Amino acid sequence: MGQKHPSTANTYGNLGNAYYDQGQYDLAIQHLQQALAILKKVSGDDHPYTIALKENLAEAQKAKHP
Repeated sequence: MGQKHPSTANTYGNLGNAYYDQGQYDLAIQHLQQALAILKKVSGDDHPYTIALKENLAEAQKAKHP
């Protein structure tokens, strides 16, 4: 599938969410950023999953810096 496939973005997003749930915000942010970079290239900024990733990333950043 490779680094430019939506499934790869989904995997990174799932990992990011799992790390967020564990309170590992640095790893969550890292994986969510990777997912977002891939998905923006593949699907664009207005895709619903891209928007959801942006929201998840914002929540992780907010949790890291309350």
